[in-house]
Amino acid sequence: MQVPLTVSFHGIPVSEPIRAACWAEAEKLEHWFNRITSCHVTASLPHRHQRSARPFDLRVRLTLPGHEIIVDRVKTQSRGIEKPELIVHDTFDEVRRQLQDCVARMRGNVKLHEVIPPQEALSQEQSHENADDDGLMR
Repeated sequence: MQVPLTVSFHGIPVSEPIRAACWAEAEKLEHWFNRITSCHVTASLPHRHQRSARPFDLRVRLTLPGHEIIVDRVKTQSRGIEKPELIVHDTFDEVRRQLQDCVARMRGNVKLHEVIPPQEALSQEQSHENADDDGLMR
């Protein structure tokens, strides 16, 4: 990473286990793309009306040359009370999936659909309408 990882806490006490988990997960991202510009992680309390078993919300903002990936949080409420490290892992897992997709698009490894010029599409449509075959098997 060109700029070191920053981990900030809003409304919750600073947690070294959360910070260490963020550093470990961010280092894994470099395996997928070594030109990551920066990574900012913010841990904050959920809004008052959204309090649940999850002790905090996590937001990860990853910047690449010409791209930005933002993951606000991964819905993990279905599992009940979770360890903070697991919330960090799940959130970074989503960041990794989005990073892999972004890198594939950047490298041109994404299959594109064939584009048919409008004139050809119209002629193909007309030839199907003029066919004598009604499409039924006899």
